This record gives sequence, C-alpha cells and structure tokens, in this order.
Amino acid sequence: MKVQFCDLCNESVPQADLDQGRALVLKGRVVCASCDKAMSVAGARGAAAAAVATHVNAPPAAAVAWRASETLAPAPDANAATAPSAPFASSPQTEPRSATSIAPLAPAASAPAGPSAGPSAGLWVAVVGLLFTASAIYVFNDRIRDLAIADRKLGGDLGTQVTRIASVEKTVGGVDASIARSEKSVREAQAFERARVQSELDQLDAAIKNTRSELAGITSALDLLRQESASGQTSWAQRIDEVSQRVAKQEDALRAQGEKLAEVEELALNPPVAAVPSGGAAPAQPVEAAWKALLADLANANSGLRWQAVDGLGQSGDPETIPHLIPMLKDSDVFVRMAAARVLGNLNADAAVTAVDASIGALIDALEDSDSPVREAALVALHQITGRDLAFDPQGNEGERGRKLKSIRDWWKRTTEAGGFKKGAPTGN
Repeated sequence: MKVQFCDLCNESVPQADLDQGRALVLKGRVVCASCDKAMSVAGARGAAAAAVATHVNAPPAAAVAWRASETLAPAPDANAATAPSAPFASSPQTEPRSATSIAPLAPAASAPAGPSAGPSAGLWVAVVGLLFTASAIYVFNDRIRDLAIADRKLGGDLGTQVTRIASVEKTVGGVDASIARSEKSVREAQAFERARVQSELDQLDAAIKNTRSELAGITSALDLLRQESASGQTSWAQRIDEVSQRVAKQEDALRAQGEKLAEVEELALNPPVAAVPSGGAAPAQPVEAAWKALLADLANANSGLRWQAVDGLGQSGDPETIPHLIPMLKDSDVFVRMAAARVLGNLNADAAVTAVDASIGALIDALEDSDSPVREAALVALHQITGRDLAFDPQGNEGERGRKLKSIRDWWKRTTEAGGFKKGAPTGN
C-alpha cells in the first residue's frame, strides 16, 4: 500500500484515505484526515487553504493548533458540519481550487456555524495568522542578518582587493619605469658594441683583402714553380742539359766580360808610361775580384738586394764565392734560398771544382725546407753536382719525404766516411 505524508503535520497518509476522500490533495499538497477535520472550522480551513495555495509550509505549531481545534472547538450541528465540508469532500482528486478561490473561504464566506463556534474560530484564525507572521518575520530577519553579515564581509574583501590593486598598480608603474631605463641602457650598449664590432670588421675585412692579394701572388708563384717542377721531373736529363747550356753560355759571356773588365782595370791602374831604365821594373799590383763588392748586400735587410747579390755571385762563376753562398740557404726569404740553391748547383757542377762536400751537405739539409720550391731547387742542384737520381719527391707528403731523406743522409754518411764525394766516381748506392 502506498503511503504519503501530510504537508502540514508530516503524519503518514495511507492511500486508502486519499481514495475514500478522508484525506485531500490541494495544489499538489497532501492534507491528512486530522488536518482536514481541524480545517473544518471555517476560519482555520480558509487559512490552511491559503497557506497551501501560496506554497508556505506551516510550522509544526500550526499543526498542533489545528489538532487542538478538533478537541477544543464545540461540535457543530449537522447543518454546519455538512455545509463547509461538502466542497472539500467532493474534490479530493480533481484539485480545482486555486489560491484565490480558497482565500474566500474565510469565516465571512463559510456557511453559518453554530452559535458557539464563531468566537473560537476567529480566535484560532488569529492564532494561526500570528504564528505564520512570526515564522515569516523570524525567517526574514534571519535571512536579513545573514545578508548583512555577507555584505560586511564582501565590503571588507572588496576593500582589501582595492588596496591590493593599488599596490599592484604602484609596483607595475615602478616596473615599467625600470624596464624603460633598462631598455635605454641596453640600446646604448648595443649601439656602442655595434659600432665597435663594425670597426673591427672593417679592419679585418681590409686585412683579409690584403692577405688575399698576397696569397694570390704567392699562389701564382707557387703554380709557376710547380709547373716548372713538374716539367723538370718528367725529364731530368733534358732540364739539366738546358741548364748546363745556359750556364755555359753565361759563363763564357761572363768570362769574356771579366777579361775585358780586367783589361780596363789594368789600364786604369797601370796606364802606359815611358820605358823605365833597365835595371828596375814596376811591381805588379794585385787586382781585387769585382764580386767582393756584392758581399755586403748579402746581409742587407732588403730581400731584393740579397737576391741580386746571390745572383751576382753566381754570375761571377768564381768557386771562391761558394763559402759565402752556403749560409744563404737558411735565408728568411724563399726566393733568396731558391737562388742560393740554384747558384751552388751551377758553381759546383764545374769539373774544375773538386771541394763540393760542404755544398752537398748544405743542399741535403735544404731538402727539409718548409717550402717545396726550395726543396725542388736543392734537389736539382744535388743532381747537377752528384749526377745521382736521389728518388726524392719535393711535392710528396711529409712522411714519404722523411723516409727518402733518411736514405739520402745514410748515403751521404757513408760517402763522407769513405773520404768525401769524388767527381767521376761511380754513383752506386
């Protein structure tokens, strides 16, 4: 069996009471039989109906009052009992009443009650009204108090937030000023650094351009030397013959010029004079070699003058220049070292020159030169002097050159221990 509860007194209401009309359903609210009897009093029923219609739950005190009305109120007569209860008994399920239709059920609209029911009904209506009013006032006061507390709290929180916002705005203003100063400082530092770096880049660019120009000249010279070296490696004999022929022609021309120069110097030093009396002859004056005037230029700071001095000593063809040329193999200028190696090869290749050991040793040391053109010139000079194929590649890698050079030094050590190099001797290992 389905059980519901009265919305006024919270008592259980069996479904049978609803089905039989003892309990009512008004505007979706359940009214039990006891409350219905209490509301049978004209004023009480109208107030309860109004309370139900406005969805206001009566406090437990109202239910107690209605229950008390059942016992305290005098029993109405038959006519009075049937008149007010008839409308409720006829509509427990249909719920046709509204708040406005129930309100007229006040004592003035109800059927006339018995003579003793009027004052009691009015009293109970007043009590119920006071209870409802007190309950409403209590509820509203409590709600207003809560709202006031919440409002004060919200006002305090709002003031705190306003203070915080003001502090944050002040901090943000200081941060903005600091950022502006930092940006200005950074821009100035960047501008200064940019100018400094640009100046250094300009200087570096100029230095790079100069270096590129010098490198281009050196590259051209190395290419030319490499081409000459490559052509020389293909045919040693042909190159040596050509060099020998040029050297021979230069020596012939130089010898002729030397003879003419000696004649001129002789005439300058010993002009023709009248014959001296017999019994006394003029002593012969020694003639100083012309190449000795070039010795001072070998120590000149200008590499061009040093190169001209080395070349001039070579053109003299005098073997006495060899001791002065050997130190030039260690000169700081690559072209001076190349010229010294070439001149030593030409001078020592002369069959009349026999003391060649010093030149050979110095030229072997020159095979370790850091510049390949100097190594090439030293190798050509050694081949001119010794006639040996030393199997040394001036362009080879450092390891290969080191192995070949060790073999050459071993050969030279054995040669010097055997009494030195002798021209015309067999060139075996």
